[in-house]
Amino acid sequence: FKPGQSGNPRGRPPGRSTAQGLRERLAEQAGEVLAVVLDAALSGDLMAARLVLERIVPPLRPQAAPVEVLALAGASTLTEKAGAILAAAGAGEIAPDVAAHLLAALGGVAKISEIDELTRRIEALEAEHGEAT
Repeated sequence: FKPGQSGNPRGRPPGRSTAQGLRERLAEQAGEVLAVVLDAALSGDLMAARLVLERIVPPLRPQAAPVEVLALAGASTLTEKAGAILAAAGAGEIAPDVAAHLLAALGGVAKISEIDELTRRIEALEAEHGEAT
C-alpha cells in the first residue's frame, strides 16, 4: 500500500457508527427510561427496585477492624514478625483472615527488602570492579 492510501478503500464510510447512534438515542430518552424503572420499582417490581438500589446505594464492602499485635513491637526480623502474627492468630487475638492479610503484607515487605539488598550489592560490585558497559 502507498502511504496515505487506505488498505480497505470500500470500508466503513466515515460518520456516526451504529453504537454512537444508539448512545445518542439512549441519552435523549434516559429520563423516560428512568421514570419507567422508578415507577416499576414503586409498584412492587423487585427487579426494578434492586436495579435502582444498586445504582443509588452501592453494596457495602466488608472492612476489617484495626488490629494491634503487641508482639510485633519487639520483633526485629521478618521471621520474628511472622511468628508474632501466627501466635496472635493461634491465641485468638486476631482473626485468621486478618493474619493471612498481615502475612501477605509482610511477604511484600520481604520482597522489597530483598530487592533493596540486591541493588545495594550490585552497586557495591560495580563500584569495586568498575561499571560494565
